[in-house]
Amino acid sequence: MEFKKLEKLANIPPDCSKPSDLYVAGQKWFCSNRSKLSRYENNWIAVFNNELIGYSSNPYELEEKIKAKNLETDEVFIHFLADSNCIF
Repeated sequence: MEFKKLEKLANIPPDCSKPSDLYVAGQKWFCSNRSKLSRYENNWIAVFNNELIGYSSNPYELEEKIKAKNLETDEVFIHFLADSNCIF
């Protein structure tokens, strides 16, 4: 199936942007450092510039913390850190 047809089928706009390089870097940092973040389990975390910049059990509170640092939320990797003993 052609990609254009897939876009139409999935209702994806053709100008849909990809994640920023900073977001992808944060995601990679998270994957490499997941084991060091166990004390933040059951919280939302924010990673920017290869460091944890905030965490909260409330995602809206975390968003406010990010904005207080004058950062764009689309450049920050935000993730809910589930309990490592949790089975999905």
